[in-house]
Amino acid sequence: FADSSAEAWTAGAILSILNWSGSTNGGGSDQLFFGTNASGLTLAQLAQIRFVNPAGFPPGTNFARILATGEVVPTVQPVLLATTQGTTTTLSWPAPFKLLSATNVLGPYVVVPGAVSPYVIDTTVGPMRFFRLVN
Repeated sequence: FADSSAEAWTAGAILSILNWSGSTNGGGSDQLFFGTNASGLTLAQLAQIRFVNPAGFPPGTNFARILATGEVVPTVQPVLLATTQGTTTTLSWPAPFKLLSATNVLGPYVVVPGAVSPYVIDTTVGPMRFFRLVN
């Protein structure tokens, strides 16, 4: 596909890729491209792609990541850990995932500027927020 980063995708819609069997490093028998570089999709669009039962992964659903070539491949689902102490919550996650936040569970989700793991939140400030990770 062409670079789709400027295209509006329906919020909450999921593009499911079934039984993919390419290479997580790019190439392979199954390939899905959006443009020719890692900017071919926005983080929000990438978060709407799921790989269902991809070869080389345990059965189930996996998130997507985009390579420098624009190829979209499956990746393991990251774990977002939360620990609370008093009025603060600390979020921790593995690199290279980015932290996204929304005030509604359905989104829209946006990148939390400057967020690095561990990330401390004062739960007494601002509205309720929801978090997810994207690569």
